[in-house]
Amino acid sequence: MTTATHTAEIEIQTPLELDVAAPVLSHAATPELSSVPSPKRLVLLAEDEPIIREYLALLLRELGCIVVQAADGERALDLFKQIPGMMIDLLLTDIVMPKMTGKELAYQIGLLSPGTKVIFCSAYPEKLAARNGMIDTRIPFLQKPVKADTLAAKLQEVFDQPEEDVPDERLFGGDRF
Repeated sequence: MTTATHTAEIEIQTPLELDVAAPVLSHAATPELSSVPSPKRLVLLAEDEPIIREYLALLLRELGCIVVQAADGERALDLFKQIPGMMIDLLLTDIVMPKMTGKELAYQIGLLSPGTKVIFCSAYPEKLAARNGMIDTRIPFLQKPVKADTLAAKLQEVFDQPEEDVPDERLFGGDRF
């Protein structure tokens, strides 16, 4: 049994075999924010580096999110299509991954679900990534390595963004990648 400040992580197994974990409740050094996402926020995390993916998933769960993880863009898109109603609140994606870039993944998900919010994440500096066409600067960006307080602030910023301001496929010019 765990201490009073922690609860055990519960793995949820669905017929789709999604890699979904329930939020971890902890009083560890989690930033206190007035509108941190509720446990009802479902985040699709696409990151090809296993250690980084697990770290980001842990941070997201600590912030009250339910996390679906994928090791590349194609797998993320497949998982997205398997979620009932494709109801993902947020796509947090690396921009450089095998099989499909983060930008293409965001475009594909935007076509299927324009209300899904997106955050790009990369070790590349944002200006370099934008200059090389890897991202659009109107979509929120996180610089790796990501700190817990930075992620919490970015989630708050994105989830507080009005629906009409959510970037959609027009940002990508409708072009195939």
